[in-house]
Amino acid sequence: MNYDAQVLQPMLSEESLLEAYLYVWQELMRHDELILANRYLECCPWRIRHRNEIDYARKAANRAVYHLSSDAAMSSYYAEHAVATSSALPIGPVGAGTSQFARWLWVSSSIDDESILESRPLTILDLGCQDGWMSWRLAEKGHSVTGVDFSTSIITLAKMQEYPSEVSARTRFIVSAVPSTVPISGGPWDVVLCCEMWEHVRDIAALYNYLKEAVRPSGIVIVTTPEGSWYRGMQGPTLPRWDAPREHVRSVTLRDLLNGFSADFTVEAARILPSSVPDVKGQSHACIVARRRIATC
Repeated sequence: MNYDAQVLQPMLSEESLLEAYLYVWQELMRHDELILANRYLECCPWRIRHRNEIDYARKAANRAVYHLSSDAAMSSYYAEHAVATSSALPIGPVGAGTSQFARWLWVSSSIDDESILESRPLTILDLGCQDGWMSWRLAEKGHSVTGVDFSTSIITLAKMQEYPSEVSARTRFIVSAVPSTVPISGGPWDVVLCCEMWEHVRDIAALYNYLKEAVRPSGIVIVTTPEGSWYRGMQGPTLPRWDAPREHVRSVTLRDLLNGFSADFTVEAARILPSSVPDVKGQSHACIVARRRIATC
């Protein structure tokens, strides 16, 4: 059932509203939706905004988002919370690393691996790029990156990031639904990222075909998605109205990804990475690197 937050919020007592807000905030944090958790608290009603609990949550969300700004900040953040070491985390079986950090290492190490892709620099399409935190980092490595998200407001945030002009020249951001019948100019790409998007798309067959067309033959698609879904149909009196729906619509497993890419791709690597948020048991993520096969007659 969908609820109108503007109608139901006034009907809740201050304590009930506070409890509901903190519950949703913790769920967003627990399942690695750090940017959404931060934006969620910005929508907090004035009558509970003065509460110490909200102040604590806001500071925790801000700090969690800040750690996305650099590898060093990530490592320091997780090391301080005793869930990572100061050295680079290994990418491997469950238990090696934390989800947000480990997913970035998974993506960047796969792209850096010249045994997977020899040509440098690469052209990269980042689908579901959110505020561009991964797109910008890849551009810093010298690659040409196109970030795509269906949310106008989140793309605005991506464009507001401040980077040197030579990095900005290699980066562009586009508002577009994915999958779409309108192709994005610049393809096909060496690498297509589909991170934390698989669980949001209703027509998986259309998304698969979109990825197949977007990546060049022998190029790679990198997919990360929650191993199982917690967010399906989640609506309530405290949820803000985003400019586009963000709920998860399916539960996805690593086996689903392996089976789904078997027809036209060769899976180069597959892992399950553990939760990211310190002190809170969270969501593991399924990740694959799949190479587009070259068609034979």
